[in-house]
Amino acid sequence: MKINLKPHSKEKYNLSLSMVRCMQTVADHLIKVEKVQVLIGSQAWQEAAIVADVGNRAQVPVISHAASLVSPKLTHVIDLETVVLHEIGHLLGLDHSSMEDTIMYPSIPSGVVKDLHDDDVRGIKALYNI
Repeated sequence: MKINLKPHSKEKYNLSLSMVRCMQTVADHLIKVEKVQVLIGSQAWQEAAIVADVGNRAQVPVISHAASLVSPKLTHVIDLETVVLHEIGHLLGLDHSSMEDTIMYPSIPSGVVKDLHDDDVRGIKALYNI
């Protein structure tokens, strides 16, 4: 099954959702034919490892919830929970931090899993006077 979502405004991004049984085949297709710029891997670590391998060979970043579950750690894979936690920080009003260990640091290296840092918590407490 494939679903394509095209923007209704002047946005330049399209979202394509594909659900198939062979992760390697669909990942290859998405990279070579659909020209995707990022892959979002599945939650199962076995499938995430396959997608990460395909993305790694094609130099396409992979975002995966399973990245923290795989041993050894997947390279060129960005942990989905870390990204979501960072974006929730923005929703709550936090700006980027200059402290590299914080969730609000502007970039997250591949293979790194972050959680809230004391500085992130202090920032939320200051914003909401708690």
